[in-house]
Amino acid sequence: MRKERGKFPADIEFEYKIPEGPNAVTGVSKCVQFCPATLA
Repeated sequence: MRKERGKFPADIEFEYKIPEGPNAVTGVSKCVQFCPATLA
């Protein structure tokens, strides 16, 4: 993934129970922020 530098389609699978407080949108938003930070 790092080698291709984001030149491919990708998706995020959100497959765990959502804890109290956050909702699915908040959880996915955290995942979206995590991906570029991890692959930089």
